[in-house]
Amino acid sequence: MDFNYLYHRQQVSLMRADLASCGPSRAAHEGLAQLYSGMIERRKSERSAGNQGDVPRLFEGPRDIIRAAGV
Repeated sequence: MDFNYLYHRQQVSLMRADLASCGPSRAAHEGLAQLYSGMIERRKSERSAGNQGDVPRLFEGPRDIIRAAGV
């Protein structure tokens, strides 16, 4: 996943959290935003260490992220 995708999904999750009509929905979207933030930070550190391709990915796609968030 590239940075554009991760930043986009993070922002969408934050917007959905703001528009959520109930607490559990808001918490789920905020949790997803936090997961995307963590992925962004991890990718940044990989990039600065020069290990872009050597580190295994924690998540392969959106379903893995949703599963990790417990949604």
